[in-house]
Amino acid sequence: MALFLLVGGAVGGPGLALREVAREARALTLGGILGARDVFANLRLRAERGRAFSAADAGEAAWRRAARGRRGRLAVVTGANAGVGLALAQLLTARGVHVILGCRSPERGRAALAAVRAAARGGARAELLALDLCDGRSVHAFSRAVRARCGHHRPLDLVVANAGVMATPWARTPGAPAAVAGGAPGPPLGGLESQWAANFAGHFLLVRLLWPALGADARVLLLSSVAHHGGFRPDELRRLAADCAPRAPRAPTAPAARGAHRYSPYAAYKRSKWAMAALAPELQRRAATGAQVVCAVHPGLVDTALAFGFFRRFVPAPLLRPLQSALLRTPADAARAVLAALALPPETAAGAYVVDGRVERADRVIVRSAAARAAVWDVASAHVGLPAGTG
Repeated sequence: MALFLLVGGAVGGPGLALREVAREARALTLGGILGARDVFANLRLRAERGRAFSAADAGEAAWRRAARGRRGRLAVVTGANAGVGLALAQLLTARGVHVILGCRSPERGRAALAAVRAAARGGARAELLALDLCDGRSVHAFSRAVRARCGHHRPLDLVVANAGVMATPWARTPGAPAAVAGGAPGPPLGGLESQWAANFAGHFLLVRLLWPALGADARVLLLSSVAHHGGFRPDELRRLAADCAPRAPRAPTAPAARGAHRYSPYAAYKRSKWAMAALAPELQRRAATGAQVVCAVHPGLVDTALAFGFFRRFVPAPLLRPLQSALLRTPADAARAVLAALALPPETAAGAYVVDGRVERADRVIVRSAAARAAVWDVASAHVGLPAGTG
């Protein structure tokens, strides 16, 4: 798969500047190396017929049983209309958890809700709420509706920040940035590069708005990616500002003056997933007085429409379909991998980067630079129109 990425990336862009080919090749090479490890993990998982997650399933069951004496666990899953999000919602309701599905498309959301309700067991319920993570008003409305369902006897137990897009063409959310709308506050999430908004900033706003509703032993699972490694370069915040500029940056294939900024969909994706991985330790640090646990989770390389849309730019569709089916894990297996994080003890999971129920080392900048994590927190706070505090 890594070879297909490199060959396709090198020949798929006529007119691509040599410097841009080299930069993209470095990013894709790292992604390919790390992705190859995921492929081997997927093959091993299939050979074991899913037994790798048996212990994690038992640990997650213990987490659910801890809610006895009240009305059971309550969870929010974003992007629950398809792929890993839908599989997560089905798995949770099948295990007796009340799930709130956050979906942007009403039609796809209703279809997903029917599928989730069909999987429900033990009196579990599922409900659908509209959520567009690129629209601050939608995020605020969603959080108000969720908080209205919570109370002293029914806190929010789990938030799975799953929704996202992958390496999409440049786009910008409507409006001006919240902090610089002609000198006055603009709308939350306004004027942001779309992958930054959908993958990170929208979830950043949502988690902060929902934080007061979290229960004493609540978990927040932030879906990151193996691609987050190398996603934050020394000038990344300057690049982010350029990507959020009102005029579209030049595509990598377009000619540009020397030194001009070029938009890279894959680099922007890596940056957004780096920010999700960095948010776990930073939010955990800022919420040190509480018992809630935040961790970043890599679900693995998953056979979804999202992955197909990305890889088809490098591999012909007739070849890609059987490759993806053979080498990538199913959304159901990815959902089990995500929920395996619930089996970890709180002191182990807190602020960690988790892969298949094991804590792994996050990108070295996340580990070594508290200043970088804090800088991204401050920038994101400005983007969503909130102070830099925790709540």
